[in-house]
Amino acid sequence: MFDLRGQLLIEKKLPPKISETTITMEHLPQGIYLLKLWSNKEYITYFKVIKN
Repeated sequence: MFDLRGQLLIEKKLPPKISETTITMEHLPQGIYLLKLWSNKEYITYFKVIKN
């Protein structure tokens, strides 16, 4: 997960065949974040996450 400046804040690697996980954002301030998804070093997509 990145902030809007592009700084990496959270990195989480999943074991093979795991398609679901939880990311704790309690320590992050309110704001907009980008969650980028990669598979085998290949970029898949990203999501905009808004924390209120």
